[in-house]
Amino acid sequence: MNQQILLGFILYSFVAAITPGPNNIMLLASGLNFGFKRSISHMCGITIGFALMLVIVGAGIHQVFDAYPIIHIIMQYLSTVYIIYLAIKIAFSPTINVSNTSSNIRPMTFFNALMFQWINPKAWMMGVVALTSYSLHNYYPLNIFLITSIATIVGIPSLCFWAYCGSYLKRYLEKPHYLKIFNLLMGLLLIISIIPTLIELFKMVFSVH
Repeated sequence: MNQQILLGFILYSFVAAITPGPNNIMLLASGLNFGFKRSISHMCGITIGFALMLVIVGAGIHQVFDAYPIIHIIMQYLSTVYIIYLAIKIAFSPTINVSNTSSNIRPMTFFNALMFQWINPKAWMMGVVALTSYSLHNYYPLNIFLITSIATIVGIPSLCFWAYCGSYLKRYLEKPHYLKIFNLLMGLLLIISIIPTLIELFKMVFSVH
């Protein structure tokens, strides 16, 4: 990877990581509802999950989707349904006291956050673009390693930023009805973040008919 491609990929990774998407929106809500520290496992799951996805997709799993497009279509439907479910769950989640660690309500676990990357439309978009636009055929394994490392290094501060923003807003949204409004907005934003995927699914449905 030459210097120009490297700089281009760093810029792409930063913009892709910092802009709103399912991961960032859920971390914002998690930071507000649970605090920054209790959201760390969520952030770690995202980081490791996305890195694993880059490595596995880079190793050739995308060829499976090219050979069997129906698998990719099914995954799109499942991911859309699951994200809508998460949006509803966030929108109507009960408000809690962050200092009350005995609450039965818990932030997303490391494993759930890790597995979520496989059905996250933005994660797939970021991964496919990175692997197709910034990796070179020469020394391909090395390029996959560089892409994964850079995306991970750039992504961690972005995840921390969104979780911290949520925890920072907590002091201004102490009243339960403010938290309810915030959660409703986060659920709505999560739905908005998958509108491009919904449009593509509608196009596929109508093209069949």
